[in-house]
Amino acid sequence: MSSGFTLKRASTEAKLLLIGIPVAIWTLLPIYHLVLFALSPKEQAVSGKLWPDHPTLNNFSMVFGPQNN
Repeated sequence: MSSGFTLKRASTEAKLLLIGIPVAIWTLLPIYHLVLFALSPKEQAVSGKLWPDHPTLNNFSMVFGPQNN
């Protein structure tokens, strides 16, 4: 038996990649959207861009800053 790269092993790894890549995208996409919305200014939150033109941390100061009730 050869310990090299066999066709069966390549087929198995290809199947794992065909399953793993969509699962990774499915898992990371909501995290990306959370980061995108957190860093986007209010006006650009739903602009459809992949990354905001001027990312800001102002949203965090609004959430964690002092509350005026």
